[in-house]
Amino acid sequence: MSTNRIRVLLGCVLVVFAVSAVVSASASASATCFKVVEAGTGNKDSSCVTNTGTTKNEYIAIEKLETQIKAQTPTAVSEWCAKVKPKTGNYKDNKCTEKMVEGEFIKVFVHEFEVCQEKTGEGTEPPTKFDNHLCSTKEKELKLRKWEWKPIAVGTKFPVESKGGAFELTNGVKSSDCKAVTDTGEIGAGGESTKVTLKFTGCTNDPGTCEAFSAGKAGTKEIEVTGLTDQLVERGGKLADEFKENATTHEFVTIEFKEGANACTGYPATKVKGQVAGECKNTTVAGQGETELLFPKPELGANTLEAFGGAASLFGTATVSLENKWSVRCL
Repeated sequence: MSTNRIRVLLGCVLVVFAVSAVVSASASASATCFKVVEAGTGNKDSSCVTNTGTTKNEYIAIEKLETQIKAQTPTAVSEWCAKVKPKTGNYKDNKCTEKMVEGEFIKVFVHEFEVCQEKTGEGTEPPTKFDNHLCSTKEKELKLRKWEWKPIAVGTKFPVESKGGAFELTNGVKSSDCKAVTDTGEIGAGGESTKVTLKFTGCTNDPGTCEAFSAGKAGTKEIEVTGLTDQLVERGGKLADEFKENATTHEFVTIEFKEGANACTGYPATKVKGQVAGECKNTTVAGQGETELLFPKPELGANTLEAFGGAASLFGTATVSLENKWSVRCL
């Protein structure tokens, strides 16, 4: 195996890099799982896997975030009204204002991205404000501090881009190794990213004898994954960014292998399906805040990634930053 790759275990895929859109049957067990606001109204334990069939737990799998009830603050995550399967919620409407037994809406806590944004409006600035778009330095004069950490407003999107080193996709026997990855997309309110495209480069099978590529990429050693979403969630007490397969194709990508112009022995084309989460960690690089996505070994729980005909794992690390160079963090 390649010695310079960073290994990250995928047991479930975002997401890929499982949370806020149509979810495939293979990912439904763990997709869109959030902690409930009202204790005892959920039906899953903290692993987001075990379903007790009763509303006495603290987590629940949702179908869609509907309405923000409380915005995120520096000391508390946001609250949303979410749609769930009928008879598993306790509200009648998608704003969670009218309670009912066996409803299809419920209140959940939602982690969000925060962006270093310029202050709007006038007034006295508290000392916590910053004087640059990195939210890294403070001027002595409060009037110069015009930037602050703020959650993303509903309806607002920020383009993001990420870069990472070596990644490995493996089922323990067969694997596809890539030298690098780039990622583009948009982050918005509710901790969700949309229009996510991943491009892996320098990809081969594990022995390095065959190139690995996605449809239309023969001869490039490139695997391009499009139409993904990802969502900030909790995984075993850790903040994670969960990637989900394409909601239309119900897969991440189909990877093909060739040795020159010939088929790659032992490596037929494989569909990559499911969902996977990477730990979301806030880092600072050259004074700029970034979001680091770490797909660790051992993997985060509740992943459902499939490749090479069975359960698979993904290893790797990438960092995400805003396209406009403002700082971003996950909370």
